[in-house]
Amino acid sequence: MFEASREIATRSGRAPFYQHLKVVVISEQIAKSPNGFANSIDFFLRDPDLRRTSKILISHGMLLRKRL
Repeated sequence: MFEASREIATRSGRAPFYQHLKVVVISEQIAKSPNGFANSIDFFLRDPDLRRTSKILISHGMLLRKRL
C-alpha cells in the first residue's frame, strides 16, 4: 500500500488525501495472503487523516478495473 501511495504522489505531484474515503475495498486474494490483510489495514490505521468511520470490504472474485 505504501508503494502505491508513493506512486500516486509521484505521478500526480500531490500527496494522496484519504480523509474523504468512505469505503476501502481489499481483494479476496490480498485478504487471504499471509499478512496481506494486516498490512493493508495497518497502512490505513497509521494515516491520521483517514476517516475512522470508513468501512472495510473484501471483494469476492474478479475485480474489474476502470480508469477514470
